[in-house]
Amino acid sequence: MIDIRMNFLFKLQIFLLFIMMGLPGRVFSGSPGGEKFFAYFDFWIYGEGLNEGKYQIFLKTNLFYGNKWECVGKFPQRSDNLKVSKEGKLLLISRLKREKYWGQDIRENYVAVKMVSPKGNPTVSVKGMYIFSSQTEEKEGLERKIRRIENQYPVLNKKSLAYHVRPRVYTLVPGVPYIEHVEAPVKGHKPGVLEVEWLEMIFKHKRSQS
Repeated sequence: MIDIRMNFLFKLQIFLLFIMMGLPGRVFSGSPGGEKFFAYFDFWIYGEGLNEGKYQIFLKTNLFYGNKWECVGKFPQRSDNLKVSKEGKLLLISRLKREKYWGQDIRENYVAVKMVSPKGNPTVSVKGMYIFSSQTEEKEGLERKIRRIENQYPVLNKKSLAYHVRPRVYTLVPGVPYIEHVEAPVKGHKPGVLEVEWLEMIFKHKRSQS
């Protein structure tokens, strides 16, 4: 009886939180041109030598998906959602699930990335990483995306959901994992949006286990 009462009070508090905030209970990108909900995102890696040798790319799942590293791309293996430019400057992984990798923590909303290059692998360098909504990102070739990175970076950074531009180029050391956090700044959020998202994730996770 006590457990039922506590559960009711907890749900009542959540309900009141939603009423006071007047929010729809969804996370929005906050990108220019209007707030758009995104379920999938595209991940860009900008650098040099991305078309050479062998390497793997991992993203870390959030707490509700085990908080573990998951391989999302292997080069030179190709797939429908993994593309590399001819000159090796840009690698793109598309249609990654937002609810799986987004939101490592309620106040540290970043995507954790790991790249692993085996011993004896040719040089692979990283200059920056970008994240865009799969729904709103422009349909264009990789060469055009490279030109946007190199010539329109202030606009590109502002339009992205998250990005990390390295102050110095990082060259992968074969056999040594390279880990980076691509921070997702809060852009255009109303107060309480992140809290509502976090509660949604908790409830969804509990329902999936019941």
